[in-house]
Amino acid sequence: MSAATAAGASFAQQRIWFSSQLGDDPSVYNVTVAADLTGALHAGRLGEAFRACSRRHESLRTCFRLAGGRLQQIITGKEVALRFVDLTGVPEAARTPAVDRLVRQEADEPFDLGSAPLLRLRLLKTAENRHLLLVTFHHIVADAWSLDNLLREAGERYEALQSGDRHPPPMPRLQYADYAAWQHKAATGEGFERQLSYWHKQIEGLPTLVLPADRPRPSDVSFRGSTYRFPLDHTLAEKLAQLGRDERVSLFMTLLAGFLVVLHRCSGQTDLVLGTAIAGRDRPETDEMIGLFVNMLVLRTPVRAGTTLREVLADSARTCQDAYDHQDVPFERLVEMWGGDRRADRHPLFQAMFQLIRAAETRLPLPGVRVEVREIERPTAKFDLSVTVTEAGGRLTGDVEYSTDLFDAETVTGLVDAWLTVLRRMTESLDESVGGFPLGQNDGGCLDESALPAGLAADDLYREPAARPDGTFQVLDAYRHPVPPGLPGDLWAGGAPPVRTEHRVRRRRDGGLELVPVPEPAGARRIEDDAHVPPEGRTEEAVAAVWAETLGVEDVGRHDNFFALGGHSLLATVVLSLVQERLGADVALERFFDAPTVASLAEEIRAGGGSRHELSALVDDLEQIPDLEESGG
Repeated sequence: MSAATAAGASFAQQRIWFSSQLGDDPSVYNVTVAADLTGALHAGRLGEAFRACSRRHESLRTCFRLAGGRLQQIITGKEVALRFVDLTGVPEAARTPAVDRLVRQEADEPFDLGSAPLLRLRLLKTAENRHLLLVTFHHIVADAWSLDNLLREAGERYEALQSGDRHPPPMPRLQYADYAAWQHKAATGEGFERQLSYWHKQIEGLPTLVLPADRPRPSDVSFRGSTYRFPLDHTLAEKLAQLGRDERVSLFMTLLAGFLVVLHRCSGQTDLVLGTAIAGRDRPETDEMIGLFVNMLVLRTPVRAGTTLREVLADSARTCQDAYDHQDVPFERLVEMWGGDRRADRHPLFQAMFQLIRAAETRLPLPGVRVEVREIERPTAKFDLSVTVTEAGGRLTGDVEYSTDLFDAETVTGLVDAWLTVLRRMTESLDESVGGFPLGQNDGGCLDESALPAGLAADDLYREPAARPDGTFQVLDAYRHPVPPGLPGDLWAGGAPPVRTEHRVRRRRDGGLELVPVPEPAGARRIEDDAHVPPEGRTEEAVAAVWAETLGVEDVGRHDNFFALGGHSLLATVVLSLVQERLGADVALERFFDAPTVASLAEEIRAGGGSRHELSALVDDLEQIPDLEESGG
């Protein structure tokens, strides 16, 4: 293979690299799939098939570095190796736990983004003619579409080797680095500027979505999460499909409209912001490529009191179509244009995702071997809340990935139940008001004082001394409907007449109540010192000079907030890269976000900076790399 070469990173790679520097889990962008293989497998040929793929696709031999404040792809000659582990010598009772342990280790082992390849392959032999193939990659070099391409191509190459064909397949006409270069060039054209103009209007004054969280947001994102999976009733799915045909909208637009109604009912907000992901492969030449093409779109939709479900559906469809028509603008440019404070505790622009996936069967065609491919799930959450509906074989399945720092499982279940209620209502009467029906099967029964949260007495709930409680309470939404368990609502005390209290509570499934945390005001800043104080000492002066150069401003003070001066996430990486080059200090990105001032960055530099994690290698005495002639079967 040729020597390493450098190329510019794509916008999506910049986004993933940046996000991977934050949080406590460096493996959050790992993707692992397992393939159960039954039959006579030749391990050496399988390894050579994957090596042939890595020779053809530069992304599979790529790592990353910062140079001059810019993220670069470093395309190396390092081919991927299939590591073979024979577990048949392990006692049968201990073999399954050993396999489970290895699978979890493989999924959790972080990648060093500065070292290629960012793809790992491990083949576990569990019995005669039984193997488990583990494929793990970092999302920065590939997406789900790429995985399908990789497995299909590896299977085709394996079949060729089985038949005695060792001629290498032709190289692709285009590589991912070509796409990245084209993307940056396209971002300067007239058509691109028109799309930017649309997004500028869409994100101006962008509100923060108030989600029904169980706990206040922690100061740093941990990526700890869980997933709630549920089926959508087949009859409901058919009715939703028919509704879409009648209204000339897509299934995604219909599902989204229902979810927007739930968010409106839970928060009272009339301007709702969600994100969604698109494949980003709208050009045919990208179909067979391996790389990261996924882009994210901002979906900002109005849901006002008094509007009908039909109007919400129409607004949802309009929002989606407009976003699709302007999908060429990378999400990173939106963040830059937005100019808001980039916070270490949340995703920029939106904190909740909604997407529909039409699943195609992932194939690894191996002659004489039965293959079953499955993704290995990890207890992580990249967003506060991420709703995914998968359409496969005419059936719909929902997954809600949620941050366990913010949500309890009961709350997520309540959200889903309310969403399904709205979807059923939409199939029955689109002309009903968004607030014209309860969100669940809750009978609205009253609660007594024993259900009140600890420390909250009935006598304290009334503003007027003349008001006298009758000892009963209800949890109602803004439309005076009973709120189902798990969701927040206003606490009303019974009396003549009933009185709305100042407290937001959540009704648990056991009948008790708990207070709902007050959300942080949108746009809250952590540092609010407007007094200009010049830098003190040589380190602060050097840092201030880097800020001035990067931000294009003059007279930077030691207490100035980087983001208040116009900085954003990508410029933050530029600053830290220049600090590393000029001052020899390696400062973790999340530490800069915690206190983004000249004084605090200089203090971090004087303290020695430091990195968060070191790559720990998995070393197994049973592991080996089979060559082309070894069957491993």
